[in-house]
Amino acid sequence: MITVEPLAVTKSDAFRVIGMPKLVQRWLHHGWVEIVRQGGRGCETVIDYQSLKAAYERFKRGEEPPPLPSEIKQGMKTKANPRQFDESLQG
Repeated sequence: MITVEPLAVTKSDAFRVIGMPKLVQRWLHHGWVEIVRQGGRGCETVIDYQSLKAAYERFKRGEEPPPLPSEIKQGMKTKANPRQFDESLQG
C-alpha cells in the first residue's frame, strides 16, 4: 500500500492536527519546524510536513522547546503531555 503525505501544511492545519497551538508556536519560534512560506497579509504561513513530523517525534521523546518570550514575561510554566497527541498525527 502506498502512503501519500503532504509536502507542506498550513499553520492552522498544524494547530488542528497537533491540538496545541502554543506548542506549534514554540516549534516555529525556536526553529524546530521549517517554514516554506512566511505568512503575511492575505496568505498563511506554510510549514514543511516532514519537519513538523520530526518536531512531533522529538516532543514524543520528551524534548520540549523553550517557552516563548511572552510566556517568560508572564512567568508561565507549562508542560505538555506527549501521550495526548499520539492519536492526532496517526489519523
